[in-house]
Amino acid sequence: IDRLDKATKSLEFAMSAATDSKDLMAALLLLGTVQVSMGRSEGARATYKRVVVLDPERALEPVHFSPKVVALFSDVRASVLQVPRATLRVQVSDPSASVFVDGRPRGMGSVVVDGLVAGTHHVLVTSASGFRSYFRTRLGPGDQQMITAPLNRRYIGSAGADSQTRSVQTRDLYTGVGDALTNGLVLMAGQTLDGRVAVQLLETRTGNVSRTLSDDSGADPATSLLALVAQIGMFITDTGSLRSDAVARETIAFDIESNPVLARLLLQPQESTRGAVPPPSQTRRQRKKMPWYVWAGIGVAAAGATGVAFALQPKKSGGGTGGAEPSTGERDGGGGGGGGDGPTESETGTVLVPFPG
Repeated sequence: IDRLDKATKSLEFAMSAATDSKDLMAALLLLGTVQVSMGRSEGARATYKRVVVLDPERALEPVHFSPKVVALFSDVRASVLQVPRATLRVQVSDPSASVFVDGRPRGMGSVVVDGLVAGTHHVLVTSASGFRSYFRTRLGPGDQQMITAPLNRRYIGSAGADSQTRSVQTRDLYTGVGDALTNGLVLMAGQTLDGRVAVQLLETRTGNVSRTLSDDSGADPATSLLALVAQIGMFITDTGSLRSDAVARETIAFDIESNPVLARLLLQPQESTRGAVPPPSQTRRQRKKMPWYVWAGIGVAAAGATGVAFALQPKKSGGGTGGAEPSTGERDGGGGGGGGDGPTESETGTVLVPFPG
């Protein structure tokens, strides 16, 4: 019961970015079945009520559930559906955006969702360009509520509240990035909960992570970060794999929500770059100073034996997340070469950092 309860909480937390709730409902139904078998009928009733709130049309099939479970679920469902239903109006500026309520598609553009059961509901609005909005809202019996969903950022999901949860999120997220983009190494770079900058490598072939290099952010977190990147080459073999004596157990705990560059990479269709580290282009020129401030978890990279290519997103003045422009320093104008041994930048924000030697 304890394990299933944790699973349902994790799946419900993930509804902030999910367009399907069947895994959550399956976990809730399994939890309720176990609670019934253990004689915890009140706990089972509360669990089944969560299922009915998500999907009031759901009924249990006798071929899959025992008569006792079916009877209890049916009783809970009948009592819940006696309460007046609520209405949710979702206002969206993009008429082609898709609206999901509790993991079910409810239409495109601005929609009116009738017949919602009183309780907590998950509203996700997503556009073809990858911009998203998420709301967790509680409706009372007969409520009529309106939500305005802005589409001004590419939203991956909600960040965990503690380091352990964020560590799991970071590993899962960058593993997915690595599986999609490279057969080699992925660089995880950014700031941790305590404000330090840190870097770590993830090997997609084995799933191993390297030891973490970290330092104080200082006055210029980007400079501190780049100094760590220049050192991480000592964890890589001549063939571009992770050294066995450099493998660690713990993954860095980054904030996936403050991750606009990675969100753009994941949510906007791009041509595959699997297996390759982007070479320096003719439009890059050497920077004497990196004009970025690094948010938590915003590095994404393919790393090789001779260099690391990774993306950095500038800190938005006034706080918040999203794709802010650099507040200092000029941008590439399309001219100049990429010579020298220092960091170079492309117009896309990709930075190539050569390893010494």
